[in-house]
Amino acid sequence: MPQYPHWYCLIEKVAEEDRLTFCRFARQIRRRGYRQRFRKRWQTYYDVGPDKFWVIGYGKLDDPRDVDDVILINRAPKGDAYP
Repeated sequence: MPQYPHWYCLIEKVAEEDRLTFCRFARQIRRRGYRQRFRKRWQTYYDVGPDKFWVIGYGKLDDPRDVDDVILINRAPKGDAYP
């Protein structure tokens, strides 16, 4: 989506020794984040400094105790206007 600039980190590209950190951050996003609508869908966002982060999973609801479904973490500047 070029009209919505953002960056992402795929778990399959994360080094094995860093996957625990990836999962911990994904859990932090789900546990401590806030709900906000993006188009027709609700996402859980978590702000760190000038950026907001959110996770993408493949089927489970946003269960903060479970991050087994998370395949990537997205990052975008907080000030970007999203519909």
